[in-house]
Amino acid sequence: MLSGTWSRADIFRRALGAVCTLVLLSLAIGYSQYGPGLSAIMTGPAPNATVAATESTEPAPTPPTPSSSEAPSATPASSPTPSVTRTAPVKPPKGLPAGPGTTEPGILLMAAPDADGRFTMTELVRLAEPVTAVQLRPLNIQAAGPGLRGAKPIATDIELTADEQPVRLSRNRVSRPQSVTFDAPTAVFEVRYMLRRVTVRTPNSSPGRALGAIGPLVAGVPGDLPVDVVVMGRSVRNLGCPSSEMVRRPCASGQLPRLTVNRSLPHRTALVIVQLDLPRPQ
Repeated sequence: MLSGTWSRADIFRRALGAVCTLVLLSLAIGYSQYGPGLSAIMTGPAPNATVAATESTEPAPTPPTPSSSEAPSATPASSPTPSVTRTAPVKPPKGLPAGPGTTEPGILLMAAPDADGRFTMTELVRLAEPVTAVQLRPLNIQAAGPGLRGAKPIATDIELTADEQPVRLSRNRVSRPQSVTFDAPTAVFEVRYMLRRVTVRTPNSSPGRALGAIGPLVAGVPGDLPVDVVVMGRSVRNLGCPSSEMVRRPCASGQLPRLTVNRSLPHRTALVIVQLDLPRPQ
């Protein structure tokens, strides 16, 4: 064979080399176009790498990864939303108004005169804070004026309940101050009693006309504790408030036979004059 003539083997090797060269060249061209993107997709950004945004300069938020057993939560577990405790409003006893003694701190004083000028009394007391003791004190009528100088108040047949439970008393009449101790601290209690010797006839007025004085038996409470007063009875004619704030003016509101004092009175001056008619003495 001549030296200048190629054998079949030489031609095959050269053709194979040319094909390999073309394949490598194609791969090189494809990698230059798509290789960086494919590499980024396969491997992701390197640690601490800076990723440039095309439309926004803010970093994209990283979505939370929910566990397999729980649904994703909008509130982090470390910052729970505090719950709000709502206190149910106090409802007044049936047939009684809302206000001092029933739904608010204060005293609701209810009185009903009889034909002898005695008053059946009920005091509903609600304090701002529980107490372990309370005082019962006879009515001070010094501010009632000269028309009631002959009155000598005394409370009898006293019944006291705290949180709807009866309270034992050392005596059930009060003609001088008496202290009552509760079995447990309480802020709500009720006193029922008969108020005597507080009514005086007015001889220079209409036949049978009389004046009576009423006020809280409960003492030892804040002087500004509000007191609401209700007087019921067909013999009642009017109510007066001799405290300095009222300047002895009539202070009745409502319609007979149920009158109320037209404003809350502070405990320190909660004295009310009741004008009423009594049967003529036999």
